[in-house]
Amino acid sequence: MPADIVARTFDAACLPELAGFDCGPDQFGTIATDWIRCTDPSDCALQAIAERQTEVILYSTPGGVLVGYGSLGRTTRRIKKVEEIWSIIPHIGIDHAFRGCPTGAAWQDRYAATIMVDLMALAREHGTPTLMLKVHCDNQPARKLYDRLGFMPLGGPNAEGYETMIIANHS
Repeated sequence: MPADIVARTFDAACLPELAGFDCGPDQFGTIATDWIRCTDPSDCALQAIAERQTEVILYSTPGGVLVGYGSLGRTTRRIKKVEEIWSIIPHIGIDHAFRGCPTGAAWQDRYAATIMVDLMALAREHGTPTLMLKVHCDNQPARKLYDRLGFMPLGGPNAEGYETMIIANHS
């Protein structure tokens, strides 16, 4: 991984260390923080793991400071009357203190890009033909990153302002 971070699997035992984790006060940061901290047990990381076999990964500095997290699941899509299993990134979050970090690094060497590249590699290991995510049209930093990584829009935004983006899932 370009940024110096360590990946490990998230489970319920990790919840106490998330007390200080905060993706920021904006609506997207609040959603990301609440999901990983399991603020609403009916819509959180532990529920996604239990009910949908979502993989949730924590990313920390070598010294153990939590930088962010990513999640990877699977979804069924009907393409030309054929059902396909696609990988999906339901949630990704970067602690607000680490946005744009490491400072001075090229965009592809920052924590957010490193986490996304790791999730993309994990999706390729699963052998699914496509990787999908949803991003809100107002979340410009995330949209810019996804564009740079090669994700393409799949139609326009839905009524809530979220747009589906996809990328071919091959090396």
